[in-house]
Amino acid sequence: MLDAGAADKLGVDMGDEVSAMGRPWTVSGLTEGMTNITNTISYMRFADFANAREMQRTISYILVSTSDPQTISTSITHQTGLEALTNEEFSGQERRIVQDMSADIMRIMTVSGLLIGLTVVVLVLYSATLSRLRDIGLMKAIGASNQRVAGLVLVQAAWTVVPALALALLTTLGLSVVMSGIGAGIPMWLSPAAVARVGAIALLLGAAGAIAPLSRVVRVEPTSVFRR
Repeated sequence: MLDAGAADKLGVDMGDEVSAMGRPWTVSGLTEGMTNITNTISYMRFADFANAREMQRTISYILVSTSDPQTISTSITHQTGLEALTNEEFSGQERRIVQDMSADIMRIMTVSGLLIGLTVVVLVLYSATLSRLRDIGLMKAIGASNQRVAGLVLVQAAWTVVPALALALLTTLGLSVVMSGIGAGIPMWLSPAAVARVGAIALLLGAAGAIAPLSRVVRVEPTSVFRR
């Protein structure tokens, strides 16, 4: 079985032949969502794979249907010493294998994105603060405390980060629609947990980016407003 996105890129359909491991294979079915930015997953019968790799005496796994999978898996492991997994545990292992195939690339992209985001937030906030130093000095001259003006800087940081986060979410949704429409074969979706996680990271970046402007605001003297 071949992923539909990969089949479309290869120009093949059900019943067509593809070459892999030095021999032809017939596409017997199509799956969905098994292609990411780094690889594509396909399926074949283990007997066919064993013949191609000359592994006829090797058993990959045996599927057991039961109404109490946790108890049965524990009993099998205890009595045989073999690894027995429930459906959820097996699915989790397979997901981790797929994720490990692209984990390094995704980590590099994530760290790079965080560093770029932090740099942009710092530059925007610091530039905005420098342009308002005279106003900040005036506020201090009429009695505003450091805590008051620091709060204004933090509010400005929130107004910088929150709209940017909303724009990023809308862009991601738009890209998912575009990717699906052009048949790019790269599934994209947003989960509430992922949105909450990204939102928390964005707020932390905003708080970190506000440190440099805050240090400059605290040092502003009220008398600076009367200087030319």
